Amino acid sequence: LFTSACGIGAWLLLLIGAAPRPLIVLGGALLVETLIIFVITLRWKISVHCAAAAGAATLVWSLIGTPLPLIVGVPLIAWSRLRLQRHTLAQVVAGSVVGMAIFLGAFMVI
Repeated sequence: LFTSACGIGAWLLLLIGAAPRPLIVLGGALLVETLIIFVITLRWKISVHCAAAAGAATLVWSLIGTPLPLIVGVPLIAWSRLRLQRHTLAQVVAGSVVGMAIFLGAFMVI
């Protein structure tokens, strides 16, 4: 709840401070990702690490044009979560899909 409240506050500061539109959209995407993960986690454990990694990798891919972080980084993080037995395969895949989908959607808005 604290993270969600901070995310709302940060996004409102971007709006009030007249930040550039792409920054407002990306801040909103982070907020949406946080809220979606929070709601899912109330019922089912989803990998926040994979969601964050996939979101960041999608951002890098969209900005510089290389999918390398998605191809290398996200699977490594997913593997580590599985190896440490913190998540199931479904949980890391779901986290990765949520992170990637939200940031792909953000770039469609920008």
